[in-house]
Amino acid sequence: MGNERGKILKSYSKKDEIDKRLAFRPLTPGDDFDLDFCLGLMDEYEESIFPVCPVVTKKEIVSCLSKLANGAKVNGKDGGLVYASCAMTFSHTRARFVQLGEKNYDAVVRQLLDRALAVRGCINTRESLNVSNIMTSAFLSSCYVSLDEVDLAWFYLKEAISIAAILGLGQTRNETPRNLRLYWMLFIHERSMSVKFQRGIQLRAIDKYPDDEDPDIPEGIRVGFMQLVKLFELIDEDVINSSRDQSVVIDWQTLELKQGCIKQLEADVQQLSLTSMQQADLLITQQWLKIVFWKLAISRYQLALETEDSCMSLLYPMEVSRALNNVITTVSMRDIAVHGCGIIRKLVELTVSISDVIISIPENQLHEPTNQIDSFVSITEFLCTQPTVTPYQKELLREKLENIKTKFLP
Repeated sequence: MGNERGKILKSYSKKDEIDKRLAFRPLTPGDDFDLDFCLGLMDEYEESIFPVCPVVTKKEIVSCLSKLANGAKVNGKDGGLVYASCAMTFSHTRARFVQLGEKNYDAVVRQLLDRALAVRGCINTRESLNVSNIMTSAFLSSCYVSLDEVDLAWFYLKEAISIAAILGLGQTRNETPRNLRLYWMLFIHERSMSVKFQRGIQLRAIDKYPDDEDPDIPEGIRVGFMQLVKLFELIDEDVINSSRDQSVVIDWQTLELKQGCIKQLEADVQQLSLTSMQQADLLITQQWLKIVFWKLAISRYQLALETEDSCMSLLYPMEVSRALNNVITTVSMRDIAVHGCGIIRKLVELTVSISDVIISIPENQLHEPTNQIDSFVSITEFLCTQPTVTPYQKELLREKLENIKTKFLP
């Protein structure tokens, strides 16, 4: 298995420079990860990772790689970040490596994570803490989520947040734009994991955002990132507490207002100059959050069977399903399937949630069942053809689809 994996990864590299090796690991590095393998991921990093984690640039990582290629000494913090960023990027470009197979794919991600940890070393002085430490821990967290290692993912996210707290991020009025972006990136990751995995929160929304004119990042990335910030700010402490404890009261009007805010942000996306991948990520995340708020409502209030476009209607998931179907039929498949492994995971999670809602609706409440569940059928069939959806997820989706067809379709 190891030899085969090595051959596949090497085929991704430039043949004329295959001899160059990353030489900063205490132990002799394996043959799988040469310089060109890492460099070959950097364009993907810049296009799919940096827009949602706009802190460490491709130029900075490539600079570390160049030093390594020339035999220069690179400290453990920066070396660990190189491996962690490669793991993060590889995890989000899985469709390019489908020939590895599920087992080998996970093994490559784990090997990169192990190297990041080995190279980073221990954190034993305050002086050793910096942005590289935080980003390494944040990338480790995201990768462990993709491997379904939720406890480890939460551990490394908390490690990143703890380092940020020690360094005082978000605690002064004179933060650099980069530090503000880092704080809000951690805020988004924590809110997302808190809702998905029923965890408490530590970071609070601060009243300072990255400057409107941030010279360090392209305008399109800044605008897209701020849309993410505004979206995840809607997940406040009331939402977190309500999602973790059924007895916690959350006001009907509050949920209705949050749904309205999402719709406004949804309209804003159409007016902004964003890449196709940014639009897909934002639009799908918006639909996911709509269902989060809708589930809080249905778990506490008796929803009426009104028009589907009412955010507090029993049939509201049907509208969300149609919106999702519109995204996957209008956005480039490359942006969803290749660059958006995270987007695919959100789609799977959202589709499963919608299916659970649809199957619970009494048959006589759907006046035209075929038309009303068509969008769900299309989304499910699309996901079942994607190489980044795991066999287990495909089996689950097909089972959900079959149950719905059996109940509602002749």
